[in-house]
Amino acid sequence: MIFVLDNKTFGGWSDMERTILGHEILMHNHFVDCEREVRQKIVELLGEQAQKAQPFSITDEQRTFLATIKAKDYSYKQLVSLAKERARLLIENGPYEWNVYKSMAEAYSKDRTYGNVFAMIDRAVKRHDLHCLHGGGCSVYPALIELEERECYKDGVFEKKHVVIFDRDTDGFDNYSQEQNTLFTKLCGKKSGSVAAQDVYTVEQQPYRWHVWCKRAIENYFTNDRYQALHVDTTQVPERTEDRDYCEMSKVLGQYGKKMMANISKGMKRDDFERYLMRFDVDIEDRKGKKTKHNVSEFQLLLLKIAKII
Repeated sequence: MIFVLDNKTFGGWSDMERTILGHEILMHNHFVDCEREVRQKIVELLGEQAQKAQPFSITDEQRTFLATIKAKDYSYKQLVSLAKERARLLIENGPYEWNVYKSMAEAYSKDRTYGNVFAMIDRAVKRHDLHCLHGGGCSVYPALIELEERECYKDGVFEKKHVVIFDRDTDGFDNYSQEQNTLFTKLCGKKSGSVAAQDVYTVEQQPYRWHVWCKRAIENYFTNDRYQALHVDTTQVPERTEDRDYCEMSKVLGQYGKKMMANISKGMKRDDFERYLMRFDVDIEDRKGKKTKHNVSEFQLLLLKIAKII
């Protein structure tokens, strides 16, 4: 994240408050965009920590793809929470699926277009600045989100520090599950029958950042050879891609168990992840407010959303 500390807002805090916020920003590898007077004060208060972190060196690419937090728009308490609370992915099966996201971040750090940005995600994972929140099934999500919003991630901090990810659980891309109506209403104010692709497959979402898998579930993204390497029988898996994408994999895979997600992505490269993915044209706004169309795969799009919370 890039914290924009204007002179007026920064000047209204005590040196203790400036030191606490500055420490949290630097400790968690955020950036600071400010004028010379604020920069000098931060260096004076934090000394070697500020010199080592180099938070003031921000590239145009980082300004485009990272979230900008303007201090004047938030309370001091919110700013401290935004700086220090860990970014998290709310996923259905955290103990096992988290390894898939870690593998994805590492593999896409070599991406030819967004490699610098995705490498920041990979580093955040390895520093534990980005982790998962185990949901235990998306039916639990609404209550879990509300609980988190009452605890450490209160006052609008949850939506800035999380991406909510869940299975489609239907038999086609144009269908969204009615059983997820409460969740859809929470995330975007719509029920499943009104949710459209443009609500989901975009970088800029308000107030929450969220993603529904294009395929039925996360299991549908892995090729037969990945399952066979785990000694899973794939003879009943449909051959046609359009059938395979929306079948219930747990019913057609022999000896399959959820625990296998912990190892299924081990050693995968960026091109392995990219196979058979849908692509989307999305608007990306640069630091000057100019929007440019980017054609991205589903996993590239998801990672661009994740970049906004670290």
